[in-house]
Amino acid sequence: MSIQDKIEEIRRKPEHIRIRYVWMWVAISMVIIIAIWIISLVAQNKQTNSADSLSKQQLMEQFQDQKKSLEDTTSQMKNLQGQVQNGTSNSQNPNFNNNNSGEGMINQ
Repeated sequence: MSIQDKIEEIRRKPEHIRIRYVWMWVAISMVIIIAIWIISLVAQNKQTNSADSLSKQQLMEQFQDQKKSLEDTTSQMKNLQGQVQNGTSNSQNPNFNNNNSGEGMINQ
């Protein structure tokens, strides 16, 4: 039986039967469309969540790097403050880079 024969068979049926066919095909079509929509939403949500978790992980790594950098800077400032209070010169500190000959020297 070809599709043309099936269409002719449905055309010969009463109108209320033809309307049932129409609503049946509308329902089937809507189920398919809604299923595709739900599948695409789930896929998009998974993609968004993986991107969010990756960006959160990158942010945490950057914050950890900044925290370490701030801790290093703070310890260097405390060391420098201790040296100034003890009256030692910065030129005696091997970590101190003195580019100008007279600057950075205390109590010479």
